[in-house]
Amino acid sequence: LIAYFMQPLVSLNQRVLHTKKRVVPSVISLIEVTGVIALILWLTIPSVTSELGELSQIIDNVQKGRIEPSREMRYIIDFVDRHLNPRQLTYMLSHFQPEELIRKGSSLLEQSFNVVLETLEWMLTIIYVLFILIDYERIVRGLKMIVPLRYRKCTMVVIDDVKNGMNRYFRGQGVVALFAMVFYCAGF
Repeated sequence: LIAYFMQPLVSLNQRVLHTKKRVVPSVISLIEVTGVIALILWLTIPSVTSELGELSQIIDNVQKGRIEPSREMRYIIDFVDRHLNPRQLTYMLSHFQPEELIRKGSSLLEQSFNVVLETLEWMLTIIYVLFILIDYERIVRGLKMIVPLRYRKCTMVVIDDVKNGMNRYFRGQGVVALFAMVFYCAGF
C-alpha cells in the first residue's frame, strides 16, 4: 500500500533524474517522504502540546466544579480524561527525546528485518515443498534406482509399507484434529 502511494513520486523522480532503473529514484523518494513526515511532526508537536495543556486545564476546571458543562460535554470530558489522558500526552510530547526514538526505531527496524527474514524462510520452504511435490514421482523413481537391483524388490516392499503406515497415521491425526476443532468451536 505504501509503495502504491509512493509510485507517482518514484515515477517523478525517475523522470527528473533521467534514469531507466528504479533503485535510485526509490531511495530518493523514501528520503523525501521521511523528510516531509519529520518536518510535519517538527511543526505540529509544539502546537499539539499547547492544545493538550489547554485541554488539561479545561478538564481540571470541570472536575473541580469551576465550569459546569452540559451532560454531553461531561460525557466527552470523562471519556477523554479516562482514555486519552492529556497530562500523559503532554509529558510525552514535551519530553520528546530523539535518542529514545532512534533506539526504539532501531529496535523496530531489527524486529521488522527479523519478520522479513522469517517470512522469506517460510516462502522458500513452501517453494521447496512445491518443487518436491511437482517432481515427486521422478524423485521416487530415482530413489528406486539408488537401491541395487537384487535388493530392490524387498526394499520397495518396506518403503511401500512405511508410506502406507505414514499415510494412515497422518489421516488419523487429521481426523483427530478436525474433531478437536469442532469440539473447541462448540464450546467443549
